[in-house]
Amino acid sequence: MKKVYFAILMIFTLSFISFGESDVPSEWAEEGIITIKSFDEIRESAFKNYKSNITREDFIYLSVRLYELLKDTTIQVDTSISFTDTNDIYALKGATVGITSGIGNGRFAPDILLTREQLAVLMVKTIQLAGIEFDSNATYTFMDDELFSDWARESIYLAKSNDIVNGVGNDKFNPQGYASIEHALIIANKILVKNGFVKDDNKIVLIDTKDTDNRYVIKYFEPKPQKGYYWGGYLLIPNEIKSKNMIVVANNPHSRGDTYDEMKEYAIEVLEYYHRYAIDTSSILFVPVFPRYNSTKETRALDGSMVYMSEYTLTTDELEYKDADIQTTIMIEEIRKLFAYDDIELDKDSVLLGYSSNGIFASRFSILQPDYVKCLVTGGHGWTILPIEEYNKKVLNYPFGLADVGNDKLIKREINMDKFSEIPMFVFIGKDDKNGFSYNPDEFEGIMNEFTPEEFIRVAEEVYRNINEQAEFILVDFGTHSSTPNIMYEEMIKFILSNTNRY
Repeated sequence: MKKVYFAILMIFTLSFISFGESDVPSEWAEEGIITIKSFDEIRESAFKNYKSNITREDFIYLSVRLYELLKDTTIQVDTSISFTDTNDIYALKGATVGITSGIGNGRFAPDILLTREQLAVLMVKTIQLAGIEFDSNATYTFMDDELFSDWARESIYLAKSNDIVNGVGNDKFNPQGYASIEHALIIANKILVKNGFVKDDNKIVLIDTKDTDNRYVIKYFEPKPQKGYYWGGYLLIPNEIKSKNMIVVANNPHSRGDTYDEMKEYAIEVLEYYHRYAIDTSSILFVPVFPRYNSTKETRALDGSMVYMSEYTLTTDELEYKDADIQTTIMIEEIRKLFAYDDIELDKDSVLLGYSSNGIFASRFSILQPDYVKCLVTGGHGWTILPIEEYNKKVLNYPFGLADVGNDKLIKREINMDKFSEIPMFVFIGKDDKNGFSYNPDEFEGIMNEFTPEEFIRVAEEVYRNINEQAEFILVDFGTHSSTPNIMYEEMIKFILSNTNRY
């Protein structure tokens, strides 16, 4: 279980940084610590007990974050690696890339203190593993050189000649003395500054929106066209997070030509409607503020809607309306990075959830971007894409099938069918649902014998049984468009809980 402290999730500017009276760094370290803290890339808990000796656990966090920042990557843990004395994600990440493999016999020894020479060696190793080259022309010699361990001498002088470490005065390094937390922070800051690292103004900034009965908060982030997403998003964050998989639900604006502020209000409505799914699964809920209609193009909803992930949005050159699926994946990755700063690990693949209009988004996103889908829960929209190009000798173009989808076709996506075939799917529709079949019946000629929910279930089961054995299609007796979600709620929650990774 992860406790979320929302103050940590806020982004502070340099002018707001201050130190508590009882926890002040040494005067020589204060400026560097202010600088590295202003980058907003190191967790808040690292900035305390500055004069205390640094443990291996404290160090490996700092070292891994340094590696990830220099490489602009997120380390994926090698699942074959484990320690008998810690499950710390950063210890596992550090071992994955070779920063340290522990002290032997399967132990990491998180509480052991680091000496100054050990810190220098491990920091140099981190930088080298990140692909940074050193100037190796070391001409300086410390007065206590004879106290250096043979295995540490080269790294100490590499770090010194590259202005990463200094001595303790009187031309001495004090290799066997313990390193402090502020010492490690200053080294990390020097490395980042020397390699041109600056505060990332493109990073997601969470803005408080509202707090509801102490069970969750709602936060908003602005569009970042320079990062590749042209619409903002809302997050509903429970006070306790037990799931590593976010829930993603599309926005559901009501009419053509809504203003952005109106679309944001609709997104909050969606969050509040789906909040119980987040609470009952202890999951973060994400709603991108996409428009239902593209107001610059006069066309019917199924052709011009980002919420429907229409053919138009997958082929247009209008950047803000282009590639709703890819814009969503970029936002997912940015959200993952943001929460990783606070030791909340979110998996790449999410729960795609939706009913009616936003159910269409969930269904289509799942086949276009299956690598980002842990499971699919959707209903009430009357059609799920058939992952085939032809049915009953009828060519099925998107969004009915995949005949015109491919790198060399109209909709340029290479579908990962192997991954799609592994996605657990829970698709349902009420037997008395009329709204779910607002499509043009003529478009289904040759696909369904009758334009009914029963026939939709029959065709879907027939096609999917040979492609995805985990796909469930359910016809809900007595279910209308409005009543079916409540009838199926408990089943949906059970399905999500059984198909997500938990803390």
